[in-house]
Amino acid sequence: MGSGRSTPTSALPLAAALAAGGVVLAAAGYFGCSAYDRTISRRKAERLARPWLSKDAGNRIATVDSAAAALAAMTSSSTSSSSSSSSSSRASALVVVANLSDKGLRSFELTELAGVTSADLSGNEGLDLATVDSLPPPPLSRLLLLLLPSPLWPSRPSLASLRSLGLSRCALRSVPRGLAGACPNLSDLDLSHNELEGAFKGDLPKSLLRLNAQGNRKLTSVDGETLAPLPNLILLGLKSCSLESLPGPALGKLTRLRELYVTDNRLRELPRELGLCTSLVKLQASFNLLESLPLAELAGLPRLEMLRAAACRISSLAGLGELLVAPSPSSSSSNKGKKVKDEGAGGPFRSLCWLSLAGNPVFDPCIPPPRAEAARVFALDEVLNRGSRGEELGSGASGDVVAVRFDVGGEGGGGMRIKSKSKGEGEGEEGSAVPTLAFKRFRGDAGPDGRAVDEVSVARAVSHAALASTVGTVVEAAAAAAVGEGGEGGSSSSSLSPVPSGLLLELIEGKPLADKPRGDPLLRCTWPAAAALPPSRPPPQSSSSSSDSDSKTSPHPNSNPASESLSSRRLSPAHALVAAARLASALAHLHVDLGCAHGDFYAHNILCDPRNGKATLVDFGAAFFYRRGGGQAQGRGEAEEGPPPPPPPSSAFEAFEQRAFGIFLRELAEHGIEETAQAGGGEGGGGGGGGRSRTPGLVSKARTALERAAAASADAPLGERPGFSVLARDLALAAREQCGYKGEELIC
Repeated sequence: MGSGRSTPTSALPLAAALAAGGVVLAAAGYFGCSAYDRTISRRKAERLARPWLSKDAGNRIATVDSAAAALAAMTSSSTSSSSSSSSSSRASALVVVANLSDKGLRSFELTELAGVTSADLSGNEGLDLATVDSLPPPPLSRLLLLLLPSPLWPSRPSLASLRSLGLSRCALRSVPRGLAGACPNLSDLDLSHNELEGAFKGDLPKSLLRLNAQGNRKLTSVDGETLAPLPNLILLGLKSCSLESLPGPALGKLTRLRELYVTDNRLRELPRELGLCTSLVKLQASFNLLESLPLAELAGLPRLEMLRAAACRISSLAGLGELLVAPSPSSSSSNKGKKVKDEGAGGPFRSLCWLSLAGNPVFDPCIPPPRAEAARVFALDEVLNRGSRGEELGSGASGDVVAVRFDVGGEGGGGMRIKSKSKGEGEGEEGSAVPTLAFKRFRGDAGPDGRAVDEVSVARAVSHAALASTVGTVVEAAAAAAVGEGGEGGSSSSSLSPVPSGLLLELIEGKPLADKPRGDPLLRCTWPAAAALPPSRPPPQSSSSSSDSDSKTSPHPNSNPASESLSSRRLSPAHALVAAARLASALAHLHVDLGCAHGDFYAHNILCDPRNGKATLVDFGAAFFYRRGGGQAQGRGEAEEGPPPPPPPSSAFEAFEQRAFGIFLRELAEHGIEETAQAGGGEGGGGGGGGRSRTPGLVSKARTALERAAAASADAPLGERPGFSVLARDLALAAREQCGYKGEELIC
């Protein structure tokens, strides 16, 4: 059975773990027969078990090194508690994770998961679960007889303990029958990347919290009678199917729904009943056939923070302007001074922060021409074959970033060749230093938030010290030659054809201020712990260092994490204000000068050098132009034929992003300031030295200034939020007057 296996080095004594009121995790050796021989890493096992661990009970996790010990512990647990579904006993209940993924199973009875909390059967192509209608009576199932011949198991198997069931990549053609009766307490069901076809329908447990059915390309609709009885659903994943419609009345009953993913379908409209999903925080609907949005209904959602509707066919946002200027009952005098956590002030779109509408016809005339310095085009084969590839800098959803060293030259525009390094390490053709750049290579023509051509359009137009600077666009060789013949090419997103392969960017000294959001709280970055802050992770040496994408972390694209002095991501009080002022100035450039929204303003998209507060905003994957801006953008507008599009007041898009900025400022004040700061005036660029000592006064002043700016940005009604130019001025003034910052070169 499990006797032949070595005991995991991290295993704790089973009795001790139970006595301490901890959670026992049967990760290794639970299934003893060779057909199910599978050992998963403790790291992944803990991640699978985490949703069922009490946050307040101080649970401990132990791995069980034998099947007999696991079953004995399970029996002990079942006799000590009347029901494993009782939420009050979660802290002391046994958590058993069974990983049977990619084992080539053709048939499986759910009764063999009796006592299991989380089961992963993904990757067993052709798995037969369609005939499961009810639990069979005794005798014990075949697998349990193999593991434990003595009658220690309850007389009737029960799946009341099963909370999570993974059935991804099993080539299922229909939802398994009988899940509602067999798994009455199931909370997570993963049916992604199967062959479900027609209408999504089935008898699902009412206890379901998360339902993932993405990647079923043959699904064309969702049965309303399947969704309506799921009042507790908080996540619904229907991305990358072929849905032509959504069941509006059924969706309207999901009042606890927080996340809805319908990206990459064939939807022509979103149901107006979405306005009844009052808990909705995240709505992703890009890459559909949408011609409009139900703006009035979406505007009333009190918690909606993220809205993605890029690369659709939206040709009008009529009515949005009227919604934004209309008086709101929720902003009456009776509500003044009251603030609900994670909600903005009363009014339409009160909580909206992260909006992406790139690639829609309504904004096509707003795209400006590229800067001359960024309009150059390079051939992909030159970058890959003749440039000197360096370390990997990061990996994101839309592409990978590596450091490259080569001379981009200084003559001509489109179609330039990249000169290879040939005169020695770091030297070009004439002995000059060859710069190290960041090369972001797109994985395809689209990312999770928009198209590659839209990202390139924004990257080539921006020009600000606190924004990632583009050196040029990388395309296939044939496209580079075509652009070379025609000069710099057109200025619209369609001018780069075929799809751009990547971007060449200046390398940025710094590291992300925080990591990407994961879990709760939803859409909030994960900042380093207050105590014993770890340094930023070094660049990965191999792309195969981890097979678990959820636990894989890597430096941010464009960053240069090699410097030993960048050992902490926390900033001194003055440098925190300098960073905030720089970022406000960068956002003012986007909105005021270019009429552009970043769409993804997060701390994990900000690279910062903690030695001086030099912060740089990167990643334009969700950015979009919403009006004909000043400067070059104005020239583009004058050249356009026909009347301009009728978008809503441009200040609205700036106000939406100001709430994202306010949330960032609060996080920076709470998590991003180092408690020890230089005494004296040594905080500024070129300032004096001085040792490091605790200066609670400076920390308090910086936090007060950040919180004041955050309140003005995140809590005020849309029409009362100050512009980014005002915020940049006030934050820079606070850095000088409140925290003694003496430098000028970093304040934009």
